[in-house]
Amino acid sequence: MQKYLKTNRYTVFHSPLRANQSPFSQLHPSILDIENDIQYLNSITNRLRIYDLSGNNQFIPQIAEKYGIKLTVGISLSNDDQQNLKNIDALIRSANNHHNAIETIVVGNDILAKNIMDESKLIDYIRLVKSKLNSDKIDVTISESWELWIQHPSLIKEVDHITIHIYPYYQTLNVDVAALYAVGTHERFQSALTQYKKEIIVGETGWPSNGKILGEAVPNSENQRKFIEEFKTLAESNDIKYYFFEAFDEKWKDIVLTSDAEHNFGLFYENGTMKKSLIGLIPEPSSFNTRNTFNDSPDLDDSIYLINYLEDNFSSSLPWILNLTSWWNDESITNIEFLNAVNYLIKSEIIKI
Repeated sequence: MQKYLKTNRYTVFHSPLRANQSPFSQLHPSILDIENDIQYLNSITNRLRIYDLSGNNQFIPQIAEKYGIKLTVGISLSNDDQQNLKNIDALIRSANNHHNAIETIVVGNDILAKNIMDESKLIDYIRLVKSKLNSDKIDVTISESWELWIQHPSLIKEVDHITIHIYPYYQTLNVDVAALYAVGTHERFQSALTQYKKEIIVGETGWPSNGKILGEAVPNSENQRKFIEEFKTLAESNDIKYYFFEAFDEKWKDIVLTSDAEHNFGLFYENGTMKKSLIGLIPEPSSFNTRNTFNDSPDLDDSIYLINYLEDNFSSSLPWILNLTSWWNDESITNIEFLNAVNYLIKSEIIKI
């Protein structure tokens, strides 16, 4: 796996969901929305971690390739084995086609913490993913809190590196000691696992800019800046790879989660504007453009994006795609009909995106 460069860039967890959108609604980001996010974040990062490839997230790897961004991509796992296999197959197809962008696959996030499945079944899924990859340059891991890794040493042998979560805020710690605690936890954990010779990456850490006070942990803008600045400095001086959670605030979480801090971890507000307390710390994006709060015609955006992609990549090898795109241009078919046709082509693996 490539080493992170020590720069003023920030490696971050990213969800493209905007206002009025959630995993449970019928409103989702369009492909154009997602590309705008990645183009925007490209000014501050060369690495992103995303939760999964559901919906239009499936296009993130090809967009990331365009902007030279490396990805850590998750697979959503549940107690539905059939759906799990579909999610795995979808990500494997993407990884095998976009291995220049995808450098790590995370087989489940907090699976043990949420008691979604037991250790042996999770190991089976890890092995399945590894067996399907056609590139040895892609790492395979899972993501859990550091305590659970200690409790499940058999998992350590199965992964290429260890991904842990460290949240001093939820440990109710004062921000003055939070960064030292996070880095110290990583170092103690690394020392405890020396025999395994596995790199440990902090897959999630951060501090909320607003929310409930937990013990001595006070969520506000000043404390968020303090933690981010101190942790980044300490992590890079100790060669610790990490992802800040997260790029943008996610207000939809306020509806489904009990913690009112969960949706305030972003480096940017949900509309894309930088938090004032982070100005001067986070590099200002070179091309500022606030995220649209609702796309009036996501189907049109998606169709235009796919038209260009199909014509650029498949017209010479699959000339009949010209018919499909010309029908759309001539308005012989609607946006929905075109998207359904492309969805069929992808699912049937006639074309691979």
